[in-house]
Amino acid sequence: MQKGRGVYFYNNAKELPNELTLIIGEMEAGNTSIEMRNMGVSILDTLLRTKVMNKGQYQKLVKKYFKV
Repeated sequence: MQKGRGVYFYNNAKELPNELTLIIGEMEAGNTSIEMRNMGVSILDTLLRTKVMNKGQYQKLVKKYFKV
């Protein structure tokens, strides 16, 4: 993953589900920073756009972990 000004670029799409799992674990452990939320939503957006997940799965995860 490369970080730009508020934009995240992912070099390997196959690693995204694992990265998302780590971010969700961080958030469950109490790291609810804006940066964690933004990285998680960015990964979810990529997974939705590449059809790795459907809209229902996306909305469920956003509501549970990334809702502001």
